[in-house]
Amino acid sequence: MKYIKIIAVIAILIIMVVGYNTIETNKYKNDNVQLPEKVINKDLVSVSKKKKEIINDISTLSEDEQSVVDIIKPINETLLLNNWESEYGCYKGNVNLAGDVNCKNSFLTASSFDEAIWMQRQGYPRNSSLELLNHPEEIKILESLAFKNKYIPAMSVLAVKYLENQDLEKAKLIGTYLTAYSKSSSFSHKIYGESLLANNDLYYGLYNIKIASILGDNEAQYVFNRYLPTNGNIALEAIDRAYIYMSHEFGLAEDYPTDPRPISGDGD
Repeated sequence: MKYIKIIAVIAILIIMVVGYNTIETNKYKNDNVQLPEKVINKDLVSVSKKKKEIINDISTLSEDEQSVVDIIKPINETLLLNNWESEYGCYKGNVNLAGDVNCKNSFLTASSFDEAIWMQRQGYPRNSSLELLNHPEEIKILESLAFKNKYIPAMSVLAVKYLENQDLEKAKLIGTYLTAYSKSSSFSHKIYGESLLANNDLYYGLYNIKIASILGDNEAQYVFNRYLPTNGNIALEAIDRAYIYMSHEFGLAEDYPTDPRPISGDGD
């Protein structure tokens, strides 16, 4: 008799649980509540909003656009070996021409083939690419490639143009594009930082210059150091922010995409 009562109690409990679950299920159905689907839909919307833009989209170009791309795209190392001084260096032999009128772009200061390779890897435009800036029709094509096709080599050429012409608003704009689409490029951060410094924005200018230094550009560190004696507090804050950025974008220090610039040699 005792066991019969226990079994009866268990049976009643089972009936109550099953009945409750049935009621809850019907309640959700009647109210058209579909929580799992709502969550999924919300996630899909979130993903679609965060969909990355396509960069370097040069799949469909006009003939004129393609001719410009052929000039500004990276060249192979064999070709660069025979032309590195004219493309990336203010050097002829072991003579530094940085102060010479024939050296139009003083920031192209590669003093060795290794440094020239590094500059191309980091996104520095070549002298032959910068020659396009002497032709208004090519500038229009560069702007289309930069802003429509998100073609990074075109952005780099225009960044030099805007900075050297002191067109600082455009220089800052193209700098934001470069640092967004080419985060691990020390050139992107360096030229954006220099554009901001030219516009008297010390904090964000030094912040980007420091990022370029962390990424491996020792010349960026020389630029940064010039501001330390008179702007020490701002510089220290910029250092902190730069490391926060690096950690946010790339994780631990050992995961930073650091690419040290080869130490300048004698031009051989």
